[in-house]
Amino acid sequence: MITNLIALWSRQGGPAATANHLVALTDQDPGFTYPLPIAARAWLEASQPRQAEQTIRRMFTLLPGSSLPYREAASFYLLVDRPSEAISTATDGIAQFPADPDLHLLQARASLQLGDREAAIRSFDEALRLRPDDQLAAAQLARLLVTARKDSGSRARALALVHDLQFDQPSDEEVLTAIGEVGQLARQIDAAQRPR
Repeated sequence: MITNLIALWSRQGGPAATANHLVALTDQDPGFTYPLPIAARAWLEASQPRQAEQTIRRMFTLLPGSSLPYREAASFYLLVDRPSEAISTATDGIAQFPADPDLHLLQARASLQLGDREAAIRSFDEALRLRPDDQLAAAQLARLLVTARKDSGSRARALALVHDLQFDQPSDEEVLTAIGEVGQLARQIDAAQRPR
């Protein structure tokens, strides 16, 4: 139903009007925070980034005992290319909700944007430990293990992750791309290290 309303509001008044309507839904029922991330994106589309950030941060007030505001805020900061704030938000969330794998994934993505591949490896590794069937975390970790590290142990672990992923027959394009890249890079490294 909300999807239909969003389309209607967007046609009638554009992204700012859509954002206002979505925020009004939460005003009517403060426990209903689902519209807020959508409203924040609508504010961005309306070129009102400050309003977008205020909307997403409102979730902290409405859901004080949940990891969801941290996830949504970190995702928002990644969307607007503010990885330092994404890391800070994810780290704050992890301090309160250490078993939330999505917060570790967001921390890893932000670390990658900042060029800290070792921090990203640690975060992807923790996300995978918390949710062993997370194909995206496994694919990203495998990719980093062969691109950021040169030791045979990391390469072997990357190949083991890829083998497990292939066994699961993933359909996600990003996972499939990572599987191909890891296999190709591992072969190139092996060829370069063979004695001539």
